[in-house]
Amino acid sequence: MILGAMGDLHHRKTSPKLRTDNYPDTLRRKWEWALKEAKKRGVEYMLLPGDIYDSHDAPYALVVYLLRSMKRSKLEFGVVWGQHDQRYHSTKKNNTPLGVLSNTAVDALGA
Repeated sequence: MILGAMGDLHHRKTSPKLRTDNYPDTLRRKWEWALKEAKKRGVEYMLLPGDIYDSHDAPYALVVYLLRSMKRSKLEFGVVWGQHDQRYHSTKKNNTPLGVLSNTAVDALGA
């Protein structure tokens, strides 16, 4: 089995204050490129080691986008939760954007 990994993605709807580019668009292009490259290289299982989102309150449109792109990639995903993925560092993770992903499209390690 060939593994891939991408971490500290910090998906968000807006650009950070000091970014000069459109951060969400840049990240989306990089995310799509990485998924295509993984498939091209025969990756079967992609590990996402934390901070998939920049905040526990990411907008629904962003959650839906990531869910659809993950399903479209036909890769298997495993996630390690980062502090940005959790609601106030709570052990209750279902009511978060990553909780939605982990219950539908990915296996969340440590969930």
